[in-house]
Amino acid sequence: MIFKMRIKFCKSNQARWLSHLDIARNIERGLRRAKIPLAYSQGFSPHPKMSFGPVLPVGVSSEAEYFDIRLRSPINVDELKKTVNLNLPVDLRIRKTVDLGENSSSLGKSVKMCSYKILCSSNILTTDNLLKLANNKLCLTNHLITINSKNGKKWKCRIVSLSRTKNNQHLVIDILTQIYARVFDVLSEIEHLIGVSFDEFSIKRTEQYSVLNGELISLTDHQIVGGNSGSDGRKRKNDINIDQ
Repeated sequence: MIFKMRIKFCKSNQARWLSHLDIARNIERGLRRAKIPLAYSQGFSPHPKMSFGPVLPVGVSSEAEYFDIRLRSPINVDELKKTVNLNLPVDLRIRKTVDLGENSSSLGKSVKMCSYKILCSSNILTTDNLLKLANNKLCLTNHLITINSKNGKKWKCRIVSLSRTKNNQHLVIDILTQIYARVFDVLSEIEHLIGVSFDEFSIKRTEQYSVLNGELISLTDHQIVGGNSGSDGRKRKNDINIDQ
């Protein structure tokens, strides 16, 4: 019998410069070193049955990356988190593990929306003036941005909030995007709309969501995984419609 689990992890600091393939290799190595009973594919070149969520661009950190694994035998979720973290690079850390039910959807089908936090600054304007300018210009679009992809499709992004850091050194932009909207394209569009090029910026993915009955649902919510995860981080319905 095969058992399935969903694992949430973060990548920070130097790990943000690792490619998706490097991340996958480091995690697979950590699982093997922790002696997790991974299920393997058949054939001449067996590999662990693992699947990752949407690829994160190099240079972007994250508090909420996900992958699913299949196991030959069950293991306690807390034990897996503890043992695997001992065998991962310091800037890669498992944050949560949940059991997946038989009828749970794959990550590729589940993820619909992502949220990001962008910190940026300009040598031309102070943070206060940059915040005022961003608020004034983005209000003209109702804080809704449309991104034109190279294949002709259009993806939407909502500016959830604009603020500044406590030390007043950076503008903070919180955004919610459709899954295929490229975050660097979103940043470029924001620069275009407010008429300022940012001299410094950093981007962090803060969460990934599925959508169920008009609500944003965590990928570890019991309605999504169909296992024993319990409810986790639901948002109000009127926070979800990106067109509102």
